[in-house]
Amino acid sequence: MKRLILFLSAALISVAAIAQSSASVIMDAPNSDGYRSVLTNEINCRTGFTDRTPFFIALGAIVMPDESVAYVLHIRINCISSFTVREGAAALIKLDSGEIIELENSLPEIETGDPLGKPVPGSSTMRSYDMHAAYEISEADIQRIVSGSIAKIRLEVSDRLIDETYKTDKVGDAVRAQFAALSETLSEKRDIYTDF
Repeated sequence: MKRLILFLSAALISVAAIAQSSASVIMDAPNSDGYRSVLTNEINCRTGFTDRTPFFIALGAIVMPDESVAYVLHIRINCISSFTVREGAAALIKLDSGEIIELENSLPEIETGDPLGKPVPGSSTMRSYDMHAAYEISEADIQRIVSGSIAKIRLEVSDRLIDETYKTDKVGDAVRAQFAALSETLSEKRDIYTDF
């Protein structure tokens, strides 16, 4: 399972150059072991123009050989300082009803950080860094997000807590659209022999 989450995360990192505003499935990869990995594109969930730690959200699914499905919520944060997220670090999602969903990062800490960063266009000294985390999330928790509205997200990172408060339900809208795209894709049976 951990290997598949790492595979989904690596796939997301490789196509994360441009975050879109609508959800679509960017990867549907069955393999000979009977597993199938499905991943949506990232959606930018900024709180505003001055957001210093914008979140980019993607939803993934791993279909097991027994047809059970495990969901993964990927969060990428872009900022001007480098940090990591330890394995098991918490993510808290607060719904507008006050209900809190608690998730844990399943990636090894070494996989989450960006120690080198990339140059910021127009600056000779500034760099931007991407942090990646993957949180296993149950279908029941996804349904709670889909039927509610996300008010706040808190992520535990190496050197601080990152809080994002949303006036509109950008993250909930993103998860709703991504879950719909995933559900539609998962309703079609695929294996390694499909379209061969």
